[in-house]
Amino acid sequence: MKHCALTFVSITKRPSAFLPMAMSLIALALVLGHVGSDLVQNGHVLREADEGTDAHLWQLLMAGQLPVLAFFAMRWLPRAPRETLEVLALQAGAVLANLAVVFFRGSARFHRSKESRLGARNTLSLNRATRPDRL
Repeated sequence: MKHCALTFVSITKRPSAFLPMAMSLIALALVLGHVGSDLVQNGHVLREADEGTDAHLWQLLMAGQLPVLAFFAMRWLPRAPRETLEVLALQAGAVLANLAVVFFRGSARFHRSKESRLGARNTLSLNRATRPDRL
């Protein structure tokens, strides 16, 4: 049997190495696309009452990486520890980039649209006017 040297490039060509990275990049594109569309349409990022499809897809992509990464680490860490740790560090950077965007998106100052603010006020005043007084 011919024993070939494992390099960073040869390990990253394995599906268990590049699939989690691709999943992280797709998740990052979803978040940045959502933020970008809010900025283009409204001039600011809107806070939504309900999580949309983008948020659910992001959660599935981020959680779906874990079993693939565990398999990758168990399979390649004993064979090529240095190269495997480099791939895992790269993956950790991609996950941190995703979490940073989500964190800063959540901590940024959000504005609701004027229509939703008026709708919330009108709903509140209707509820006060129509409900009976409590004893």
